[in-house]
Amino acid sequence: DDTLSGTQNTNILLNTTVNPGGTLFNNLSYNYSLAGSGGIAGTNAIFVSGGGHVTIANTNTTSGGVQVTSGTLQLGDGAGKNGGLAGPITLVNGGAFVVANSVDQTLASPISGTGNLILNSPNTLILAASNDLSHVAVTVNGGTMSNSVAGGLAVSALNLAGTFKSRDSLMFSGTTNSPLTILQNSVIDTPAMIFLAGAPNNTYINFN
Repeated sequence: DDTLSGTQNTNILLNTTVNPGGTLFNNLSYNYSLAGSGGIAGTNAIFVSGGGHVTIANTNTTSGGVQVTSGTLQLGDGAGKNGGLAGPITLVNGGAFVVANSVDQTLASPISGTGNLILNSPNTLILAASNDLSHVAVTVNGGTMSNSVAGGLAVSALNLAGTFKSRDSLMFSGTTNSPLTILQNSVIDTPAMIFLAGAPNNTYINFN
């Protein structure tokens, strides 16, 4: 909601459990954050749209999942609170899902769609669900992202300034010429890297 006046950062403190018919953040000009000892429960979804930024720093158990459309949903405030989500996470039209975990965290929610998955943390994020990241660009800024699911993982692109681990092969399914960018001192720990048919013939790796 961008109809409020005053500050452009809106902090919502939720100290009880609520069960709404649905939750929509439709913001562009204002940044929202959700914190407190309570959370969103039930079976309905959380929607993030409008191109704005929403930070989740509390624990939410609604099984309806999250849909991020052309905006940014950040899990964790990077300053002590990890935040929690349940249900699938779907990225639409380039929506971004950012994890800023203050301590190591395991994410059991499956991620799919078209957009960006970003780790902005010096800590470890374990992907414990079966994810479809074939149309998702993955960025690791400083920490470790680890895929613990057997069967390999396909991503659209990987921009690495940290460590990426995969239990099985890491596959690139995007159509860009340079699906893999590795900054100095970064690490890829995977049994194999495979460039799938979607990549152009002149595919290359950037080492910066």
